[in-house]
Amino acid sequence: MDGRDLQAGCERTLQRLPVWIIEHVWTHKIMDVREVVDSSSWPDVDSQPLSLEDSWRLRVTAARVYSIMKSRDLQNFEKVLGFLETTRRLLPRLVPAIKHMKIMFGVKTMIIMWMLKEHKGIVETVTQILRFFPHKLPQYQDQCSPREMFIMRKNHVDFRNLAQALAIDQERLEDYIKLQHFQMVDLLVHITNSKLMCL
Repeated sequence: MDGRDLQAGCERTLQRLPVWIIEHVWTHKIMDVREVVDSSSWPDVDSQPLSLEDSWRLRVTAARVYSIMKSRDLQNFEKVLGFLETTRRLLPRLVPAIKHMKIMFGVKTMIIMWMLKEHKGIVETVTQILRFFPHKLPQYQDQCSPREMFIMRKNHVDFRNLAQALAIDQERLEDYIKLQHFQMVDLLVHITNSKLMCL
């Protein structure tokens, strides 16, 4: 083995090192993956669709999604949606359809509310609202009861209407954000007072 072969072997090993570290940390639940490997050096798993045959790619993607969720990195929550859709495609019975629908709804609402708070463009926000909250949910039609479908459609319509109104009316949006902030402060004060009374 000459020097070039040795160097090429070392380069391949070093390229796989982040994958090995992520897999080891993830498997043994040692610590948060973000503390071990900087996200800029994570292997590229987005270049090909995920499959059950490439378990390492699934684990790395799951670790990335977990990291996004744990850090509440809302600007990357669309990666979470993609992962949830992919896992549903690969393992359709892993999570019941109604639970999957509710999780997707929650993540989508968080993305839209983040876009509103960050004052993303009206066109961009409304386009995303219409994409995330369509009038029909055909992917769940045969997997949920009529009542569950009715409730989720109603939730979609209600949120879509609220989000579109907030996106178009900036004054209403500011009032809504202030109201949410004050409600959160009131809740924290109430919790703190309750804990103090228990002492």
